[in-house]
Amino acid sequence: MWGYPGYGAGSWVGMIVMMFFGLVFTVGFVLLIVWLARSGLRGPEPYQYQAGSAAACDIAKQRYARGEITKEQFDEICRTVSR
Repeated sequence: MWGYPGYGAGSWVGMIVMMFFGLVFTVGFVLLIVWLARSGLRGPEPYQYQAGSAAACDIAKQRYARGEITKEQFDEICRTVSR
């Protein structure tokens, strides 16, 4: 009776090993999903308001660097807000 495949202690050991690796796989998969959700799947950070003329000039610098405004527009913005 103990020598037949599928009966006896051999089948219990195999089932325990399979359950262990299934549990390890499941926990690893859940941890991977949590890590992906926390690290890389977020959108861009929201704009944070900065008061003052220095903040306005900083924003104008960024827009000028991206090519959204011309040099003349940049100078005018910084002149206007520093008054």
